[in-house]
Amino acid sequence: MISLTTKSILLTKPIKEMPKGLIYNHKNKDIYKLISLKDKKVVGEMRAYPIKNDKLYYKNEEKKDYIFHISSLDIFEKMRNQGWGEMFINFAKKESFNKNCNGKISLVAYNYEKSPHAFYRKQDFVTLDDKTNRILDEYVENHWIPFHWDAMEMYLPLDKINKPTVPILLKPENKFISAIKSFLELFKLC
Repeated sequence: MISLTTKSILLTKPIKEMPKGLIYNHKNKDIYKLISLKDKKVVGEMRAYPIKNDKLYYKNEEKKDYIFHISSLDIFEKMRNQGWGEMFINFAKKESFNKNCNGKISLVAYNYEKSPHAFYRKQDFVTLDDKTNRILDEYVENHWIPFHWDAMEMYLPLDKINKPTVPILLKPENKFISAIKSFLELFKLC
């Protein structure tokens, strides 16, 4: 009699639910595009890249120490307040490890229309001033929106860095990514 043994053909756990969006990085570029799977449209862009660590808030003795710096994060106006910005920040936290920055992230919070400082504070970023951090905590707690704040340097404190267990960015050589890229090119999104 033949004995049949079954082995899982899946290398990873199956996805319980489809993500609401995908983040695509053009090869060898520092621009990331966030695409809504429902609408099949680009809903935002982020420009981020490693910079040499010369910041006092990330003291390290290593010579090749880097910070993943977000130079811009823009969610298109009609798509704001739907969780897309949080998706980008969570991605950046994981991408920081992929780019050998060990979870260290910095940015300059500024928008001339609607200040993003409270949003970044909600995502665990802090400013260089404790008084400003307390004010931002009050804004977050009361769901207030700061208007016309000056540009401020913010960073993710070391105690808020969580190393991801699974890398989120798949390399473009992956067949799955190539298939998605082909699919998206049909809609002229990339």
